[in-house]
Amino acid sequence: MAFVDNVSYVVVLRQASIPIGVLMGVVWLKESVPTPKKCGLFLILSGLVMVSL
Repeated sequence: MAFVDNVSYVVVLRQASIPIGVLMGVVWLKESVPTPKKCGLFLILSGLVMVSL
């Protein structure tokens, strides 16, 4: 983080691993996607979009 000009981009990339992990679990491991998981994923993705703007 000390070597970048805009730290918010580093935070977005670090937090993007959560939705990627959920997607991998659903696709490859055939996990179920209950409503609380969908809501949490939506909140995380919307936060990522807000930080990146």
